[in-house]
Amino acid sequence: MIEFDNLSEQEQTKYLDKATELLLGLHYCSRVWEAWSVGTMTQYDFCNADEEDDIVWDTAEALYNFVQQEKG
Repeated sequence: MIEFDNLSEQEQTKYLDKATELLLGLHYCSRVWEAWSVGTMTQYDFCNADEEDDIVWDTAEALYNFVQQEKG
């Protein structure tokens, strides 16, 4: 199986676009849970998951790996 990192840009883009679509409307919290309980967490600790390159990349890679597993 070809690793996601070694796919052509065109192939990666298909998965990156789908990952972005799936993450649309989801928020990512950059703080640890304890920040909530001590009252230091604010709305500024959350960002749109579809705008975070690392999250989009990891999601695209997971989608690719899933598809490859399903192919057998």
